[in-house]
Amino acid sequence: MTHNLLRKKLKQNNKEKLRQVFLPNLLNMKKNTLILCAILSVIGLGLAIPFDLSFSQTIYDQSNFLGLFGEAFGELPGILVGVFGCAALLLTYKKDSKYSKISSFIFGSIFLILLSIMAAFLPSHYIEMPTVVVVIVALVYAALALFIVKKTPESKYPMLRRLAWVAVLTLLTETLIINLVKFGWSRIRFRDLVDNTELFTAWFIPNGFSWNTDHMSFPSGHVGNASVILFITLLPSAYLKLSKYKNALLIGSFVWIILIAISRIIMGAHFISDTIVGMWVTIISLIVYQKRFKIEQ
Repeated sequence: MTHNLLRKKLKQNNKEKLRQVFLPNLLNMKKNTLILCAILSVIGLGLAIPFDLSFSQTIYDQSNFLGLFGEAFGELPGILVGVFGCAALLLTYKKDSKYSKISSFIFGSIFLILLSIMAAFLPSHYIEMPTVVVVIVALVYAALALFIVKKTPESKYPMLRRLAWVAVLTLLTETLIINLVKFGWSRIRFRDLVDNTELFTAWFIPNGFSWNTDHMSFPSGHVGNASVILFITLLPSAYLKLSKYKNALLIGSFVWIILIAISRIIMGAHFISDTIVGMWVTIISLIVYQKRFKIEQ
């Protein structure tokens, strides 16, 4: 009996030491990565002024596999982050709080259904899929998210709930901001000015209000949604076992964002500058909500 108690005590101490070592290292790594990303982005936006158009002309190919893949599936991980967040909100509310219960139901069940349908439906815009398949996939997404949350120890629910708010609010905020800017900026997509490049405008020049989807190049909604995948770098706050994969989570997230950004340029849907700004709308949104809900603690 004494031996078991001692072993349990040692295990708890090891977990605490791992947490004390892991969190500062991860935060430093994220900070350094963020600084590097910011520097490269500023350089990219500067180079985009003379080279935005010529780069798009060089790699434009609407039959390219990466371009077609990114078009169909680029936004999927970001939307699934929202599905996971809604499932967590639905299952982790405080039973003694009426406000918490109401907010969990609204942002949980309703958005869980909507985002699951969206995640299943988005690829069908570009790949022919029977309606029944879309419905089944949506149900699978929702059920899988609920299962993952349900398997999480209740001791982790307070942290998981804060993560859930970060996931849902980041997705909603970047989607709203990007679409509002699109309407007011009205930058023509490259594929719609291939034969008349005189219509090209630099990324920092707004062109007035427009409802025309061909004039919604800036910023990139695909890349904005794809960048929500960075949320997974926060998961070790609730799932300590993921701490050993912290480098893979961070690197994998940025690799995905870069590939989707390139795919959108290849398809002529966006320019380099569109993808950079779309990414940063999401990154800033994520940072704001991470600080607001004190995830680093």
